[in-house]
Amino acid sequence: MKEYRHFTLMDRENLSDLSTQRISQAAIAAQLGFTQSAISRELKRNRNKISGVYEPEMAHIRAIS
Repeated sequence: MKEYRHFTLMDRENLSDLSTQRISQAAIAAQLGFTQSAISRELKRNRNKISGVYEPEMAHIRAIS
């Protein structure tokens, strides 16, 4: 089992870049060192409700506030 850690702003920006390139969640998870379920939750939780685009800066602001 992977060790638990929080997403940093850099993790979120990398996640955004990789998901924009249509990289699979499994491949993103392996590259960033998170579980696939953590990637899935992060994307689902922080997508813009209208455009459906993941917003890394807003995600980070929500996480630290």
